[in-house]
Amino acid sequence: MVGIVLLAIPAFTLLFLQNRQVQTALSKYMTEKLSEELQTHITLSSVNYSFFKRIQVRDLYVEDQRGDTLLFAELAKVRLKTVRPDKKRFQVRRISLESAHVNLVLDSAKVVNLQFIVDRLLRPHVPPENKPQLEINSIELADSRFTLRYLERKDVESGVNFTDLSLENLQIRVT
Repeated sequence: MVGIVLLAIPAFTLLFLQNRQVQTALSKYMTEKLSEELQTHITLSSVNYSFFKRIQVRDLYVEDQRGDTLLFAELAKVRLKTVRPDKKRFQVRRISLESAHVNLVLDSAKVVNLQFIVDRLLRPHVPPENKPQLEINSIELADSRFTLRYLERKDVESGVNFTDLSLENLQIRVT
């Protein structure tokens, strides 16, 4: 009888965690904690985690410190390679963003609006042996757009204006 109970608990937990509403509720809780850690606004509408290390996130939104959109993706797919929380090692095989908008803004000191997230992730106050390792093999953008703006925009008479750049309908893979 005890053996059946010991087998039933993990089985019911597994079934419980496969429920999309449960996955979304847990993900929204984790997103709130991540928002607090990064000191920015992050939201999503739903999450679907399937075994074989695949995660799908709908309506992922990340705000920059000025309250502007840093990233919005209608669909974000993450394919994990290795997850070792005990060794603080995380490898992502691929991140695919569909119908996304990546919006980078540089201020007068030429600091990009993404820098505050990078700084928080690097955690300079944490000893190197306690820092988590994150490796991303590739990032893909499908049917997406990218904008790069300088707050001190300059008009140009000809050529490409790199202080106000907008690219649309992108199909890109960065490795």
